[in-house]
Amino acid sequence: MKKYSALLFSIFPYVLLLVIILISLRLGTVNVPFRAVLPDHEPDFERIIFWQRFYRISAAFLAGAILSICGAVLQTLFHNPLVSPYTIGISGTASLGATLAHILGWTWHWGFVNSLQFSAFLFALLCLMGMLAFARRRRSDFLLHFILVGIVLNILSGSLILFLRYISDPYEYMVVDRWLMGSIQVLDFSSLLPLLLVFLVTLIYFSYSHIPLDILAYGEEIARTRGVDVYRLQKGCIFFSALAVSIVVATCGIIGFVGLIIPHLIKLTGIIHHRSLLHLSIVYGGCFLVAADTLSRTILSPVELPVGILTSIIGGVIFFVILLNSRERG
Repeated sequence: MKKYSALLFSIFPYVLLLVIILISLRLGTVNVPFRAVLPDHEPDFERIIFWQRFYRISAAFLAGAILSICGAVLQTLFHNPLVSPYTIGISGTASLGATLAHILGWTWHWGFVNSLQFSAFLFALLCLMGMLAFARRRRSDFLLHFILVGIVLNILSGSLILFLRYISDPYEYMVVDRWLMGSIQVLDFSSLLPLLLVFLVTLIYFSYSHIPLDILAYGEEIARTRGVDVYRLQKGCIFFSALAVSIVVATCGIIGFVGLIIPHLIKLTGIIHHRSLLHLSIVYGGCFLVAADTLSRTILSPVELPVGILTSIIGGVIFFVILLNSRERG
């Protein structure tokens, strides 16, 4: 197992990432030759398609990496392999905030931040901090109550989104519907920048906290005896997860299962230390979403399938196989 884990950590992720990126740059509604990037190549439209596709691939990689590292940290935080940004309500409340901003016509930009991103983050953060305060009042079942409240918030957010869709005009309804299915439409650097910045900030915080997270994985009581401020660590991880996932939701819509499946598969190889876990979650989470986005662009070409539908199908099948294998071993 150690031999396979070493290979998984050292060489294979980068080879896989390079292969997936090259295939993704090449394939799409229009197949673009790699020579299109050269300055003296004509026609220009191929070069334009190439670079627009490059920005989209970069956005898919960053979104997949963010969802994956947030899922890995949240699973440790709540000692539950079924926890992900979706199951505890981050994606649901963020999508409610962004949907509300879109339907009510809140359109403003401040630097690289827009109204959808701000509204998504605000809703996710307020709901999660409220959940944290509520759940801590039930100290004996803190983690259970937090997850249960997250499930309730997901259901409530979905119901409110349906209500907003019902009262909105048909055109707005169609735009919101398409966005909620998950769609990576990032075609320039200005749209990519918020994802890049929030990825870097979140990665820095999680990397700084990797030793407390390693200790916390053995239980809250052990972590406290080793001097870890568990409540502060929980608040910090929840804050940065809410920030990162809300930007992903505002930019790409709801993309499920990435934050659940990728960390779970990595842990099955025996990798549990967060320094390695976060590193591999970034690479494999990014690879998974880039591959899924490429497939969504080509499987029904020239029609584009929303990537959120594809990740849910693939993720659901993978998770079902994992459950069957674990049951057979048991």
